[in-house]
Parts: sequence; structure tokens; C-alpha cells
Amino acid sequence: MALKSSNQKLVEQGDFLLGQNHILAQIADNESYIETIDRAKFDTKVTPENKSVFDTYSQAQLDAILRADIGTNVEGANVTEVLKDQVRKYNKSKKVVLARYKVRILKDHFTKDGTPKDIPVKKLPWAYPRSSTSGLRNESQGDPVLPKGTFVYLSKTGTQYWIEKISVNTLCEFLTGNDADLENIGGSGFDTKDAKYQVPKTSIDYNGKEIAKCSEIPTVAVKI
Repeated sequence: MALKSSNQKLVEQGDFLLGQNHILAQIADNESYIETIDRAKFDTKVTPENKSVFDTYSQAQLDAILRADIGTNVEGANVTEVLKDQVRKYNKSKKVVLARYKVRILKDHFTKDGTPKDIPVKKLPWAYPRSSTSGLRNESQGDPVLPKGTFVYLSKTGTQYWIEKISVNTLCEFLTGNDADLENIGGSGFDTKDAKYQVPKTSIDYNGKEIAKCSEIPTVAVKI
């Protein structure tokens, strides 16, 4: 497999693999990552009394309460909509979701001309970034925030993908639409329709009508 360099950026050619089975992919969207970091580890809306009882139940017993009709007695409890809501919140609190990203794998989720296949984001695979801490003492994980369009190299364990390397962008020009191909799929990372990530004033051209050239790449020397 060969690699070519374009303005100091390595671009894969061939079977989309780098090194020891690393898979080239692209971050699919911004929203999926935000949803995972917004989920609390514990839902404080479950009352202490209910939590102490639910902790003694098996998952099968909790599921039986959720399936039961309102007004019936299950597992020694009178089933109400309030009780079912508490069980749902308890179940959710046990499912700790680490920060992760939806990704488009180049060899699977793009056509040969570089156009993303018509696959809903929710059906794309998840990929976990590397963590900079164990999480003990409630330390901040310090996960990198990867904008939509970021190239990443993945490894795979079973059915789970892991982000092993981030491909730092060094290009000022981005190919989009019909001009894109699998050797150079590009995007600036900015999305003028996304209120969560508005284009900063420092990245707007002096005419105020467009994104300044090369403002999407880090540590850029601009000729005046």
C-alpha cells in the first residue's frame, strides 16, 4: 500500500488500511458526541427510597414492572405510571455511556466517487476515543473534541471501533460534492447551520461574508 503526501498531509491509497489494520474513517456528525457527553453517570431523579429497593431487584423483576398493567401488583409493588418512570430512570442510570463518535468508514460508507452513502447517522458505527485518565476521583477525561469531517484511524476489537490516531488537517482547500473522491474527501469542520458550533469572528474574512481562507487549520502563518 502506498501513501502520498499533499502539502504535508498523508493521504491513503489502496485498501484504506494503515499500519497494523488501522482503518481510515471520518467523523460523521457533531450531535452524536454531544449526546454522549451530556448523559449523566447517575440520574438523581430516582428517589433514594426507590433506588434502595431497585438495587435488590434483578433486571427481570424490573422488566416485569415495566410490562405490567397500571394498578396491578408486581414484585410487591403497586404499579403506577410514576413507578414505571422511576424504573426507566433507574435503568438508564446504570448504562454509563462514555464519550464516543459516529464514524463513516471510507471503504464501507462512501461510494467510489467519494460521496457519502445514504445511510442515516444513527445506523453508522460508534468509535471510542482514547481516554487521558482512568476516571478515578471523578477526574476530567479530557477527551479531544473532533469536528465533523475529521479523519481518524481506527482499530477494531470484536464489533467495537477505537480511535487510535487523529489525522491533523494541514490543507487549506477542501473538496466537496462532485469534486470529492476517496483519496481526498474534505470538509472544513465549520457548519453555518449548527448553532452549537458557530464560526468564530476570528475565522470570518474581513469582508464579513465568508470563512477566512486557511482558518480551519492549526498554527497557520498567513501572508499579508
